[in-house]
Amino acid sequence: MSARRARSTSSSASSSSSTLESGHANAALPSGGSIDEKRSQSLSLNLENSEELPVYNRKEDHENDPDVILEHLLKQGQSSWTEEEEKTVRRKTDWRVMVWACCMFFSLELDRANISNVLTTDFLDNLHITTQTYNLGQTVFLICFLVMEIPSQMIIRYFGPEVWIPVMMTGWGLVAMCQAFIKDRASFLATRALLGVCEGGFIPGLVLYLSSFYKSHELAIRFSWIWGASNFTDIVSALLAAGILQMKNVNGWWDWQWLFLLEGILTTIIGLSTAVVLPSVRKKHISRIFTSREVAILRAKVVLDDESKGRALERGRHLHINIKTILLSLFDRYLFPIYFLGFFGYIPSLQGKQYLTINLRAMKFTTLQSNLLTIPASALCIICMLIVSKISDKFKIRWIFPVIASVISDIEGRTRCEFRLKLMV
Repeated sequence: MSARRARSTSSSASSSSSTLESGHANAALPSGGSIDEKRSQSLSLNLENSEELPVYNRKEDHENDPDVILEHLLKQGQSSWTEEEEKTVRRKTDWRVMVWACCMFFSLELDRANISNVLTTDFLDNLHITTQTYNLGQTVFLICFLVMEIPSQMIIRYFGPEVWIPVMMTGWGLVAMCQAFIKDRASFLATRALLGVCEGGFIPGLVLYLSSFYKSHELAIRFSWIWGASNFTDIVSALLAAGILQMKNVNGWWDWQWLFLLEGILTTIIGLSTAVVLPSVRKKHISRIFTSREVAILRAKVVLDDESKGRALERGRHLHINIKTILLSLFDRYLFPIYFLGFFGYIPSLQGKQYLTINLRAMKFTTLQSNLLTIPASALCIICMLIVSKISDKFKIRWIFPVIASVISDIEGRTRCEFRLKLMV
């Protein structure tokens, strides 16, 4: 009889823990104060019906159980914790999550953009390929990058970003190393395609991952840190290239082979490390840096800000994604302004980023000079991005800044084209 009662008690505790954890994914609560009776009933029903989240065993000390604390916070709303406590949680999250997120983006940009650094060498001549083949390689890379976006997101929703992102990073690090051994046009195009396959889906996956730790209005400045890390990588990459590309004919290797190999090793190490250090919001205690109450506050503030973010806690095995779902997402009317701004904003800026070093070599600058001259634009971009993002968060205005940036980018692109035509004449 006692054994049967013990099993009943264990089953009840397990069910209650599963119910409590899944409250993140379904509770839609007001920004502050106590919830009304109807909201409370809705929350209880959602907690009872959810079965998707992992089940945790309750500890005997309920006061230190994040699940128990979370249940209380969700019922009481934001009035149940202080602004100082939330600031402490945000500061720890920045240190534990954002710092490594910037390292991950550093890894992405280093292997994605170092092709522009090797163009300051005799890379094309050594492989007996032309600039047209280089253009084709970049096109193949971008097509593979785009094609893998949706499949990669489906995998992330199924396994979780903390599992799939390290796999992607390690994959592109290994492919980056393999670029040191390309011999001809075919191997060049093959490595560009594989790099696009491995990197496709990383950026939206990282956005999904970060959104499960922060409120909506906290993300703009933090995304600026991510894109600032991208431009910082361009600076570091130029400095690394300036040094590594002096290794021409060391052990019979070309200078660009050493660049691909060494930077590929670095990004592979970052990818393997990510599998160990990346915190997961699906884990009960997330990270040792947080107390039990801070874990509960982190989860509660995100769900209270946007109930849809609670689904980041769910494994995606119950999600049925089909062609109709994908098409509805692609043709969402709210995305068309973003498509428009991206199309007219990125075309002028990308051509400068991908072809600047070729133009500098054509203007008779040395390999060292060509790499160093790419630094000023990246440094200024970091400063402007941080300022604009801070203003956007402060006034909670988004649309005007990408519009202005797109217009400036178009003007700058036309100016650059006119300058190139003058050089050709």
